[in-house]
Amino acid sequence: MLSLSRKIIVNTVLYNEHDSIVTFLNNLSRIRDIWAVEILDGSWRKEKKSSVNSTDDTKKLVNKWIRDNSVPFEVCFTESKQIWKTQSAKRNSLLDLTQKKYGDCWIFVLDADEAIKFPNGFEAITLEPYLRDQTKCGVLKTYQYNSNDVLPSIRLIPTGHEIHYHTELSKMLHDTNCNILMDYNPTRIFQSWDTFDFNDMFIVNYLALQKGTRQLKKFPHHIDKKNQLKDVECKWKQLYVQI
Repeated sequence: MLSLSRKIIVNTVLYNEHDSIVTFLNNLSRIRDIWAVEILDGSWRKEKKSSVNSTDDTKKLVNKWIRDNSVPFEVCFTESKQIWKTQSAKRNSLLDLTQKKYGDCWIFVLDADEAIKFPNGFEAITLEPYLRDQTKCGVLKTYQYNSNDVLPSIRLIPTGHEIHYHTELSKMLHDTNCNILMDYNPTRIFQSWDTFDFNDMFIVNYLALQKGTRQLKKFPHHIDKKNQLKDVECKWKQLYVQI
């Protein structure tokens, strides 16, 4: 059984999120028991970026937000030292960093252009009472702004179980034996029984509100979704597990 004191750590990977990062950080106050926010900056190969880290004011805005706001959680901004081979490698690196830093905790995965909402009209939520007896990954619904289209995905991950993103397919999560826990490719959604639905909160993605140039810059990520259908092997055990 999980510890009652298990910390809630938000994980966010990003690159050039100048337009959304302040709104994102402000929205996090809706979770009353966040312990820390871990942000990993950095590009990955299919984005075809020449710069390892953000070239806009993302980092400057995060630092200004930290100075200007008195909040009960820590915000940590880490810059990458390399251009990541895949989006999965970037996400798995942040999962690993978080577990090593905080130990026994819940990781809450959010993107910088997403916001937390509640179906019951609540203004805020304390997650610990919902998670104290859980050992499985939590699945939340994500909606595109101004749309009824919904995409469920794993957003709540308990550490200590070697849960990871498929090393080649960023919209698939595996357990320690590389069994599929969730495949949230929009064309092929699969959810394992080893997960639970968390329906007291949902997520809205605001990419549709961003300027056309920003949407074009994210286009390689949408192209990458098509690769989710390829039958490729997860390299987790070769890359991360010592044999």
